Amino acid sequence: MNDGKTQKSNEVVLNKKDEQTIKKLEKIIGCTIPRVKQYASRKLGCVVRESKIVELSLFNKNLKQIPRCVFDLKDLERLAFRSNPIASIPKEITELSKLKYLHIIENPIDEVPEYITGLTELEVLCLYSTKVSSFPESACKFNKLRQLWIEFGPLKELPEAIGNLTSLKELLLEEGCLTQLPESIGKLTNLIGIQLDDHNLTSLPESIGNLKLDYLALDGNQLTELPETYGNITTIKSARFVGNKLTELPESFGKLVNLKYLWLHKNKLTHLPESIGNLKDIDHFMLHHNNLTSLPDSICNLTKMSVLKLSANQLTKLPEDFGSLKNLRELYLDGNKLTELPESIGKLSKLQELWINNNNLKTLPETIGKLKNLQKLVVSDNFIFSLPEEIGLLSNLYYLDLRDNIMKELPKSLGELENLQELRLGFNEVSILPENFGNLVNLEKFYFQKNWLHAIPDSFAKLKKLTHLNLSQVQLNKISDVLLKLPILKYLWIEAEWWQEEREEGVLAELEKKGCKVYN
Repeated sequence: MNDGKTQKSNEVVLNKKDEQTIKKLEKIIGCTIPRVKQYASRKLGCVVRESKIVELSLFNKNLKQIPRCVFDLKDLERLAFRSNPIASIPKEITELSKLKYLHIIENPIDEVPEYITGLTELEVLCLYSTKVSSFPESACKFNKLRQLWIEFGPLKELPEAIGNLTSLKELLLEEGCLTQLPESIGKLTNLIGIQLDDHNLTSLPESIGNLKLDYLALDGNQLTELPETYGNITTIKSARFVGNKLTELPESFGKLVNLKYLWLHKNKLTHLPESIGNLKDIDHFMLHHNNLTSLPDSICNLTKMSVLKLSANQLTKLPEDFGSLKNLRELYLDGNKLTELPESIGKLSKLQELWINNNNLKTLPETIGKLKNLQKLVVSDNFIFSLPEEIGLLSNLYYLDLRDNIMKELPKSLGELENLQELRLGFNEVSILPENFGNLVNLEKFYFQKNWLHAIPDSFAKLKKLTHLNLSQVQLNKISDVLLKLPILKYLWIEAEWWQEEREEGVLAELEKKGCKVYN
């Protein structure tokens, strides 16, 4: 006696009624529906628990409507129709009284019917890449809805009744056509996250300050300001406002003491409020591509910060106490108008990357040699005419970019950077390399184009790991056979200036025989 149950060949036990329903479905879609252990909307399959089908995903089966037999699966808790041409949700869906998750993804449905609220157990409603342009007021009656997804579609408005979805924890509305949010959004006091990227919002309702969010994402909107009440969301840990039109932040911003990640790049900020120094827990602070001309001294209070990005602003100087940011690992100051760095920068003992390219720097402070953990230093496109001898103390440096400066000589200490793997010195006026240059035994790539060097030092032969060497437009008296002592050289650029005399190129021929690609 089989007790009304069928044993499948893969040993998944299924009750007879659901077995018959699955067979009908398989006949409709023209293939077997595999039993899977884990539900996934991008895969075809069903999950069986206690002999019942509880989760079903009908992915990419060219279904123009939901098959009627699906509604016979009375124990369904999760249902997904992804990448099908389904244009509407039939009323029969309310027969699935246990349904908790409904995913209608990449289907051309254009409305959310009122009767869908008959799914009284629904916790997650996902309408992703559909034609839904509004969420009707009549659909705002879900008592248990935790997540609402209406993303990548023509969504134009939310009803004031959205505030009735008091169990909602996440509101995910990325990429649509919203121009405003209803004031009632402030009633969603259980919300922990809002995703509203790429809409046309110009402002936020004052009521947003009533929320207790963990995260808020509003990238790619048209926001020109934030309400003063925004500072009341003291629970927030992550906030994104990338690509808006913000010109300033409210003073109340300093009340967001739990904020760890703040993205404000690609706005029009000209200054920061002094209260920004109260964000003591901030870890990542992204401010690049704004119009900042100065920083408040209080920014030096953000001593937990590990990443600070200030690229492409209008900064002319940094606060004197900048070195107080003792936990910084990455600092991006490129594309500003800095003429000097404060001496205190040497206190950034944990700094691993420093980007100060595209500024108006003429020198580097001697204290830069104290950055013992620095691994990457980018100083290109400045007016540097000399480097401090202390540069040789950067024992962990593996990447150094000094292109497009006006250096005529290099400090001897440069040869002490034994961990250096890539050195970019192109477009300077260097006429001699330090004799100890060969001590850079880990150097793999050396770009030295457009300099005034006349001879390659003999110590060059010690660069046994060198694979890339750019000597194009360098005024060498001869092509030294020292190059033949570089065992794994793969690429050599050595084009002469148009006015230089023709050179003996026997060395180049030998290099090519050894497998080096020569560009001359």
